[in-house]
Amino acid sequence: MAGMKQMLFGAVIAGAVMIGTTLSSLAADLPLKAFFGVWSGSGLARNEESDYFGLTIRDLDVTIQGNGKGFTLGWTTVLREGGDPKNAKVKRKSESLNFQPTARPGIYAPSESSRDPVGGGRTIWARVKDQTITVNTLSVLDDGGFELQRYDRTLTDLGLELDFISVRDHGIVRRVTGRLTKQAN
Repeated sequence: MAGMKQMLFGAVIAGAVMIGTTLSSLAADLPLKAFFGVWSGSGLARNEESDYFGLTIRDLDVTIQGNGKGFTLGWTTVLREGGDPKNAKVKRKSESLNFQPTARPGIYAPSESSRDPVGGGRTIWARVKDQTITVNTLSVLDDGGFELQRYDRTLTDLGLELDFISVRDHGIVRRVTGRLTKQAN
């Protein structure tokens, strides 16, 4: 009986070590090329008025490609707005940015210089941490307030999860969550 308890205890310890090793490897920063590909999906947008007017659905397309030691990230969002879902006003927003590594590991700066946010531009940076590539933008508004936008794109077993948040002085303005699947490398 004592031998059986020792074997069981040893198996539990070995299992815990294996699980701990697996979890710690999951927490390691993924290589940049793990994010490369063409991704498509949809998301739900919420804002202060969502309780009264409902959520809005958005079509999402993201392309992440290698660019030297950095990457190019392009995205398109298709919004449908208006009261009649059969006759909604369609708006398309697209942006593409080239990022290169900085002296700080895992942090990337746009190839095109960020413009001074106080002068009407944006400060932009990206980082890779764990399974997430994040792009942040900081703008100073005309009234002196600020807007911070954060785009988290996290790799999962099911594809790419998007968590976008826009924050101004008074709090969260909009949040979009979505799922995208890989269409091509």
